[in-house]
This record gives sequence, C-alpha cells and structure tokens, in this order.
Amino acid sequence: MSPQVSVVLPTYNRASTLGVAIHSVLSQRGIELELIVVDDGSTDATPDVLEQFCEDPRLRVVRHGTPRGVSAARNAGIALARGEYVAFQDSDDEWLADKLRRQLRCFDTLGSSCVLVGGTLLRHLGSATITCSWPLIPASAPSSDWGWVNTRTLIESCSTFVQTAIVRRSALIAVGAFDESLPVCEDFELSLRLLGHGRLAALSAPTVLSFESPNNLSSRFELRHVALRRITEKHAVLLREYPVAMAMLKYEIGKYLCLEGEGAQGRRFARSAIASRPGMLRPYLVWLASWGAGPAFQFLLRGYRALKVRVGAYR
Repeated sequence: MSPQVSVVLPTYNRASTLGVAIHSVLSQRGIELELIVVDDGSTDATPDVLEQFCEDPRLRVVRHGTPRGVSAARNAGIALARGEYVAFQDSDDEWLADKLRRQLRCFDTLGSSCVLVGGTLLRHLGSATITCSWPLIPASAPSSDWGWVNTRTLIESCSTFVQTAIVRRSALIAVGAFDESLPVCEDFELSLRLLGHGRLAALSAPTVLSFESPNNLSSRFELRHVALRRITEKHAVLLREYPVAMAMLKYEIGKYLCLEGEGAQGRRFARSAIASRPGMLRPYLVWLASWGAGPAFQFLLRGYRALKVRVGAYR
C-alpha cells in the first residue's frame, strides 16, 4: 500500500543533527508515511547515523556520489515519492508531534483548491527564540487553528519556510518541483509557482523547531543576491503586480551586494528600489551604507539583526 505522505529530507554533512531530524519524522503518529533521505555526498558520519534507523521499513536512502545542491537533492526525493502529499524536512530541524496529522486535517477541510499547508516555525538564534509564521488572512477560516495565506503579504515578505510545508504531489509535478539553478531561496520561488495552481494555507500553531547550523546556506550573502536576482528576472511579470515585493527584492539584492563589498552594484539596486517605492526607508539606508560597503556594513547589519531579535521581529 502506498503511503499517504512522502517526507523528503536532504542532508549534507550534518551527522550531529540528522538523527533528531529523522526521529521527529518517524515519530509522527497516525500517519502512513515514507521518509526519503537524500545524502548529497556527505563525507562525515552521516552513513553511521542512517544505519541506526535501517530497520525501519519506512526509511529509504538515496546517496549522491558528489554534492548536487539542496534543490537537486529534494527533486531526487520527489521523483521517488509515492504519497499523495510530499512534506519537507531539513536535517538540522525537529518536527513537533502531530505536525502531519494536523496538516492533513486542514487539507481534508479545505478540499482540492488547497495545494500547500504550512505551519509556524520556532527559530532558535542563540538564547533567543523567534516565531516565524506564514502570513494569514484574518478570520479567513472557521477555526483559529489555521487560515488561508495572504498572497500579497507572502510575496512582499520574500520568504517562506519549506520545512513546515506539506504539498500535494500532483501540484509539485505540475509546477516542476524546485528550481535547481537557485542556490538558496528555492522554497520562496516554488511558492510563487504554486500560487498559479491553487491556494496556500497554514497552521497558526508551531510545527517545527529550527536551529542555526554552521553550514547553513541561507546565511551566505553571495548566494542570496545571486538567487534573488534570478527570481526577479524569472517572475518579472508576476512581480509587476506587486511593486512593494519588487522593491523589497531589489533592496535585499542591494543589501547582500553591499555585504559582499560590492558597493557600486548595491547602490544601483538600492536606487531602483527607491524608484519603485520612494516611501520605503530601508533602501535609503542601503544606499548610504553602500559608500562604505563591506566590513563596516556587516557590522551595522549584525547590530540591526540583534535588535530585531530582541524585539522578536527577525526575518
């Protein structure tokens, strides 16, 4: 019998956290599932960790001889998935109990128009814990446990949380799964394409505990500005309908270019963001900082992020 849910977990050199991530998936109650772990060319003790779970028939392991990237690893898992739904787990995160059961109940309630159900993520940054939620339309559901995602706010936020999401496999196949040309931000880009195939919803309650890892790709500035530039080009038609989102993306590109010491290029994107939304403050700050791009700007950004963490507004 085919599982109801296929869980895809890509990993690369995270033996120290992988066991907790796997256990949190296999401990989900009342769900027929399979877990597809894609080892993307790890050179650490990852095989030893996987061996600890080898007697569980729900576990399937795919090994890449050389690293192909997180999107290629996820797509390899999707290609093997047999479930009606596909969920995603990161190898340094932990699912909370009943995550899948609560999300499947949401799918049952919403019907076929819903293609994705997300959840709230609790992100641990040092001693601080930040709540990261999908933006919901107020009073959009009869229950306070979940709601429809606010499309405009989602696009303008330029971020999603793939490790909280469960998606209809048919929708993933229809949109072509993850874009393997993107080094990061691939989950946000996938969400943009899924919006053309149905509605997105999310649980308001926490579903995932997220932890910062030393090799976390999303923290690499040089990858983020490359990915965001590709997204603005790929979705230019859609983003024209959301000028705030386009301005935010250009601001983010400018910010990460400045962090890489590329002040002139960062300044160009900051000016473009200002032209799109003259009332937005952050592009002006990037424009000013671009004249001293590099270490000084990194110092200022670290201070700004620390302040956001203290007030619980980190993104």
